[in-house]
Amino acid sequence: MTCRLMFLLLFYFLYCTIAEETNIYRMKLIRRKSPLQMLIKDPHYMRKLNIQKIPPTNENITLFKYMDSEYYAEILVGKPGQKFSVIFDTTWSDMWLPSKLCSDIIYPICGKKNRYDPDISSTHKFIDPTPFNVDGLVGNLTCDTIRLGHLNVTDLIFAEIIGIQNLTQYQFMHADGVIGLGYNTMARTTNNTFFYKLLDDKKIIKPIFSVYMNRDETTTKGGTIFLGGVEPKHIKGETTYVPVVQKNYWQIEMNQFSVLINKTYAKTFCDQGCQVILDTSSNQIGVPTNT
Repeated sequence: MTCRLMFLLLFYFLYCTIAEETNIYRMKLIRRKSPLQMLIKDPHYMRKLNIQKIPPTNENITLFKYMDSEYYAEILVGKPGQKFSVIFDTTWSDMWLPSKLCSDIIYPICGKKNRYDPDISSTHKFIDPTPFNVDGLVGNLTCDTIRLGHLNVTDLIFAEIIGIQNLTQYQFMHADGVIGLGYNTMARTTNNTFFYKLLDDKKIIKPIFSVYMNRDETTTKGGTIFLGGVEPKHIKGETTYVPVVQKNYWQIEMNQFSVLINKTYAKTFCDQGCQVILDTSSNQIGVPTNT
């Protein structure tokens, strides 16, 4: 009797299980945002909690290179952004770009460049016409917003070039223009030049910029310029600081310069020491031969 009862119970259990498996129900699942996601995206909650974005204190700008002779970056000027390639030049203090008024008939080099058009920029600001004539570059001053990386530099005064007279110097230049990183004592456009304005606007905190140049000839990756600090990954050993001897260019004292002629002989220049300028716009090294 007991065995028969157990058998009946087992049969009933199997029957119920099979019956349940034959009735399959499908229901759609709906993905909902988590409370944290809803909180972050709701500006009312953000204001109530007084949560604000932490502004960056530095910026890493990618550099490209052209024939190992130019290291340049890409920027946007105005709104909508007009794209330009620029060299970060430590021997210049000003920023300049070719203007749409630079005639490619008179100056054929302008026809090969992207040219700035203030008329299509909603962030352009008119300033009193001020002539600019430096090193064969002729134009006027203008004012607009510059964007590079995650940085927006508003109301930056720069030179809008309408004539390039020094063809010897600029005819082989690949980039469109220049952003100067020199001292503002050398500036012709404004005392509040690009790097100084980054500091004044608190876009960066530390008054430091560093440049890493990639020597790999097989790639167009030129390196980086780090605004507001130094990238430790590009430094081996301890950092050596050298004082600037004259605050016009980045001019420093060099103790000696040697060129290895062969395995047993090196020709020495500046054996009594001399002053040199650090120039990020040139791929050449020059020293006086009689010092």
